[in-house]
Amino acid sequence: MKNIDFIIRKDGENKEISKDNDNSINIPELLEKEYNYLYKSLKEDKFNLRTNKCDLFKELVYKEKVVGFVTYNIISKCQYTLTNIFILTGYRRHRLLYKELKHHLTKDINLIILEPSRHVVEALIRYRWAKRITKNLVVSAINFNINLSSAISNNEKKSNSLALTNIYDLDICATLSFKIFNREKYELYYTQVVEEDKRFNCEEKREKIDQSYFDNCVTELIARDSEIERWLFVLNKHLPSKPIDTEEIIGKPTHFSQTLQESIDDGIITTKEAKIIQNQLFVELRMGKVEKEALELRLDYLINNYHEKTVKNNATEHFCPYCYEDVDYLENYCINCGYTLYSLSSLDEEDFVYKQLLEEKQSYKHSLTGKRELKNYHDEEYLIGAAIGLVISNLDDGLFGEDLFDFVASKYGIIHIDLEQIMIDRGYITYKMNPQKWENEAYNFKNVELKEILKQHNCKVSGNKYDLIQRISKEVPLEDIPSDIPSLTEKGIKYTDEKADLLFHNAALNDYIYDEFREFMDENRDKKYNYGPAIDFLDKHIDYAKKTRNHDQLVDSLRVKAFLFNEVELYDELLETELEIFLINLNMVFVDSHYYQYYKPVDKSSWFVLNKMQEMFTDESFGDAFDLVFKSFDENDLKVSLYDTVDCLKDILKHYNLNAINRKIMHKYYRILKYKKIDVGILDINDNTRTATLDSFFN
Repeated sequence: MKNIDFIIRKDGENKEISKDNDNSINIPELLEKEYNYLYKSLKEDKFNLRTNKCDLFKELVYKEKVVGFVTYNIISKCQYTLTNIFILTGYRRHRLLYKELKHHLTKDINLIILEPSRHVVEALIRYRWAKRITKNLVVSAINFNINLSSAISNNEKKSNSLALTNIYDLDICATLSFKIFNREKYELYYTQVVEEDKRFNCEEKREKIDQSYFDNCVTELIARDSEIERWLFVLNKHLPSKPIDTEEIIGKPTHFSQTLQESIDDGIITTKEAKIIQNQLFVELRMGKVEKEALELRLDYLINNYHEKTVKNNATEHFCPYCYEDVDYLENYCINCGYTLYSLSSLDEEDFVYKQLLEEKQSYKHSLTGKRELKNYHDEEYLIGAAIGLVISNLDDGLFGEDLFDFVASKYGIIHIDLEQIMIDRGYITYKMNPQKWENEAYNFKNVELKEILKQHNCKVSGNKYDLIQRISKEVPLEDIPSDIPSLTEKGIKYTDEKADLLFHNAALNDYIYDEFREFMDENRDKKYNYGPAIDFLDKHIDYAKKTRNHDQLVDSLRVKAFLFNEVELYDELLETELEIFLINLNMVFVDSHYYQYYKPVDKSSWFVLNKMQEMFTDESFGDAFDLVFKSFDENDLKVSLYDTVDCLKDILKHYNLNAINRKIMHKYYRILKYKKIDVGILDINDNTRTATLDSFFN
């Protein structure tokens, strides 16, 4: 539109029009009557109004000109839904949306956007209030509304409700809403295309949508559930908020706040102590050790705990560094004392998100079904079973004496259980004399005790200790004699065979879900060779890890296989497995680039084992094994060239410093710059300009 006769606001203020009582504002009528140039432009741009009525209509002013409008439905005094926003072409890069949203957010109003366009979502990304979590999926700190009745879905039964979501798909220009029960059962909705988004070719992409689109979306959302949660936490920290008056909470250096003064008047703290607390808070605010949003909580804690001594709780894994109480690291500050757990201004946000995600990923056991079970979790019966096995294996050694049961119970975290009594009740041990141990144990008895045993069985009680012991051996049923040392019963002797699966799992497969292992073993009892079923079980995990691109599951499963090969002295298989682990780690196979900085291309285990195995093999057989394993890899998985791989292996076998080896590989292939990660292309392993072989090293 040319020669627009703009409405001018000399004061630069955005005029607001609110609904009259219960009568909503008719947006098209208002535009046509009062803002005709906006109305015509809206028609020319084929802009779709999400709703034709609103509770609040607000002008958008730029340099005194009314260049657009925004509409809201008012849900409550502190919650608005933005239903429409329109800005004239040529005025859309002046952060008018930012200023409008910030205006409400700093008034403590919770905002929701109804089915935003791609332009709006991209603006939120620029403001750092939203972020791409994949090439096309965006997560937003400001929630979106989606009208399910008009949305497209895999669910035949349409709902008439509005759904709250924070996921947007840039490829198809749609807000996504979902109810996920599991990977197979879910409901997923996406909004209809709007006219202003058609220029992004989203219609063509929508035509290709089939069931696989829904499945892939759900798979991504499930896989990235924790990542989304953490990014929402970070993004929310960027949202503007209502200014907090620190003077009102803690006062000025010249005077106390009302809270501090009342604490003095009530005799909770002295004037001197109040001054110490006030000065501490000034320092903590300046150093970022307390955020303004937690200032009242922090002040309350310092006042009420001034005379208390803080004691560290060693049983707590994640604790506040100030008060030592349990903390949730998805909170910015300790909810007990208000101390800041980390500051976004001093930490790399991505480092926080992905380090926490990796720790969470690595805290779960490996599964063949996607089941989530924490590594340190076992049901009580499993722990009792493993504990009984450990007692039985140490019972005859006499290393722990009377403390054996307490030691084992403590090791398995079942100290609240009387392990000794459980083993008696279940018939695994007895305190009746073991005839085979009588000769050794008899000399621990006093003469008077031996005579009492003989007397109870109407036997002669005269003679020296040797005579008494021999007479008991011949004339007294030894099982009638109580013993101070527990002995295994027949049932106890058979325990290790009957509970072989549990004990083996506890010893070698503790990071794998026991129920899955036991079920697999039940189905594969016919495997006769050593560790056959267990190796097959690990192979299933290796296949599953490759399918799901799970680096940790792949490497861990290969390490356990290597352990088993070593146990049965299959050293050729052991070497090949260790070389496979070396190549997987070196090339960060299935490691997302976000996690590169948390992994080492060569770990201590590989460095140590490969050096040890070099002594067991000839140079030729070692080189042949490497050649065989290297050729088994898909070239697309090999980020490190053959030349540099061989060079790295040479350094390991020459006992070079591990840190130096890793620095060289990280610098060349996995270097990470601030705010930008470098994707390193795959080098040509057939590069004839270099010698890419181990021959020169081994010959």
